[in-house]
Amino acid sequence: MSIRVELADLPGQVEERGRAAYLITCGQDGPKVVALTVAWDGTDLVMTPGRGSLTNVQAAANATLLWPSEGGRSDLSLLVDGTANAEDDGERLRFVPASAIQHVARS
Repeated sequence: MSIRVELADLPGQVEERGRAAYLITCGQDGPKVVALTVAWDGTDLVMTPGRGSLTNVQAAANATLLWPSEGGRSDLSLLVDGTANAEDDGERLRFVPASAIQHVARS
């Protein structure tokens, strides 16, 4: 089951779940999932992933951020789709959210 999250409500959802998230990208060598911390910069999220993720977003800007469910606290995961671009410093990534859902796994 999926529940749509309005982008205006996204900062509150992220605050509830914390700054730790997973970034999912896909490039020529296939998908890559990395754990990292995110921070808000206006309406964008910024983060410092590794070289593999930076290489992937240069090949394909579509990316997803995932905050998994936490069992007893919440059975809903938060998935945010958007575009990611490397910043000029070559180390940070800027993620622009396009859509978000809360998702519960089927049992």
